[in-house]
Amino acid sequence: MRVPANRVKVLKSLDGKVTPDGYLVIEIKGLDIEGVNRLAIDMADVDNARKGGGDAEDAGARARKLLGG
Repeated sequence: MRVPANRVKVLKSLDGKVTPDGYLVIEIKGLDIEGVNRLAIDMADVDNARKGGGDAEDAGARARKLLGG
């Protein structure tokens, strides 16, 4: 199964853990993955996600900031 670029992002933090290289996150909710044996991601999409979302934070971190926590 080829993963569409809009389902791929790179986050610097995930679940409160921060890493300088970031986390590769693949959104699978809503995808029909029954019978899937592998996921294929174009490295160009990974690079674009790193450039575009490299400084992005996960939703939990944004929510904590908005709520003052």
